[in-house]
Amino acid sequence: MARALFLLLVLQPFMGHGITTMALVILASWACTELHFKIPRRAAAMLIIPGAMIALGLLGAPAHNLRDVLKDGWYYMFPALAVLTGYLLAHRCKRVAPVLMAFVAAGVLLSCWHLAEIVAHSGSLASGDINDVRTEVGAGYVLSAVSPLILFLSRRYGVALLPSRARILPISIYCITLTSVVFTFSRTIIISLLLSLIAGLGWLTAKRKRGLIMMALFVGAVLGLSAVIPEDTASFFGKLARSREEVAFSDFSTTTDAIQYWRAYETLKALQTYGGGTFIQQAVGLGFGQLVDIGFEVQLGDTAMSEIPVFHNGYIYVLVKTGYVGLVLFLIYLVRFYTLGARSAESPDPQKQLLGGLTMAMTTTVVVSTFVISGWFNPGAMCSVMLLMGSLVGFLSKG
Repeated sequence: MARALFLLLVLQPFMGHGITTMALVILASWACTELHFKIPRRAAAMLIIPGAMIALGLLGAPAHNLRDVLKDGWYYMFPALAVLTGYLLAHRCKRVAPVLMAFVAAGVLLSCWHLAEIVAHSGSLASGDINDVRTEVGAGYVLSAVSPLILFLSRRYGVALLPSRARILPISIYCITLTSVVFTFSRTIIISLLLSLIAGLGWLTAKRKRGLIMMALFVGAVLGLSAVIPEDTASFFGKLARSREEVAFSDFSTTTDAIQYWRAYETLKALQTYGGGTFIQQAVGLGFGQLVDIGFEVQLGDTAMSEIPVFHNGYIYVLVKTGYVGLVLFLIYLVRFYTLGARSAESPDPQKQLLGGLTMAMTTTVVVSTFVISGWFNPGAMCSVMLLMGSLVGFLSKG
């Protein structure tokens, strides 16, 4: 099972969404056969809230194009499938270490690939424009950040994942993965890693508040960078300085402003569309298939669009499609993951502490990434995180 998981984690970033979905179905079905088709009650319970959110989205679906409805349905279904697959795989495996090492090893391999791509396109790096690098190489892999986090927290909680004699191995893993993280030039990955580390250490629970202070100071420092660093999309720190404007900019007097601060603009248009709904629609959403008119035609990927179905802010995406009822359900769902991790982190058992810390860390990653890159609804980037969350809950449910 761990080997099959490792193979999926390595290949998933290079597979299309359809193939990835099929692979998850196959793995989940395989795990079900190994469990004699007895799906644990907790696994079924984990599907209640995602199922309710899908039901809300379908309420308004008949008024929209079938193709758009199916796309939204898939975006809502995929995370639940990934979490369920991770849960079933963990429930089938007897030991925690091989499963966690599958994530660590996959992160190392993907980091090596990313760094090799960086070397192969060193000309783009020499230009000094990080956009050239990301265009040529890509935005890196979330597993590059998850891998060292797993290794660090395992040592912090006293759970051995690597042989005690292999002292050079953990150092090598840290060097490879963290170097890859740096060269992603991704604000989301780097900020998620730091905030997830704070959560994973257990510094943000009902009993410990130091993490809240550290997170507030960190976020405040990032948002305040614009006061001391010029905004510049060609440099990483320049992009950090633009972070506040990208989510709070409101003076869209020209199309150039809208494109430059796209995240803020699409959020504004989505909220306007949501605000135009009836009381019932605001409660349960405008339904799967609802598009947001952005007022002009823009090139998104290979397609010119004047209406968009998905937004960078995943919380706004939930609000538009399933209303404030769906948003509340989604937040409850994330809180349940985090509280499970917090309770487990208080256990005297080091392994449960590790699983709890990682659950809090991965939930934090989802919370942060959903705000800026759709996170929970971004299967290409976040599939590994969803699988890990399901696996962690699966192991905790057995103990």
